[in-house]
Amino acid sequence: MQATPRQNRRRGAYLALWALAFAWPTAASELVVVAGPHCPVNHLSREQVADIYLGRITTLPNGTSALPLDLPTSSEERETFYSRLTGKSAAQIKAYWARMSFTGKGIPPKQLSTSTDIKRYVSNRPGAIAYVDGDAVDASVKVLCSLK
Repeated sequence: MQATPRQNRRRGAYLALWALAFAWPTAASELVVVAGPHCPVNHLSREQVADIYLGRITTLPNGTSALPLDLPTSSEERETFYSRLTGKSAAQIKAYWARMSFTGKGIPPKQLSTSTDIKRYVSNRPGAIAYVDGDAVDASVKVLCSLK
């Protein structure tokens, strides 16, 4: 039995959609932790980044006070960042910080609106670190850690 022209078009459309779905780049495919270009620290391990973002440590390896930055709760990058770094959702991290703040054991990372705001902030503040999509990296920041 031979396919009708209509069936062939439909099959072609499904094949094209399937190919497009796998070819389309995913949001936040590679997240990187960045600092300003003049930051004396050149590398942070995943564990160090997790400890900074969870308030377990408050300084960078060189002794500078760490200032972690977050994107808004609604951003895909934030969800991906915490999932890859801690295995927890952004909502679980928000609850964690609510408990920490309530008990006086720490304050959550400062939140900025966009990757552009984050890059501008880290490039001018010693100790500031943040996560951005790898495609957003430019000369205003340097990569300290990659979270693939």
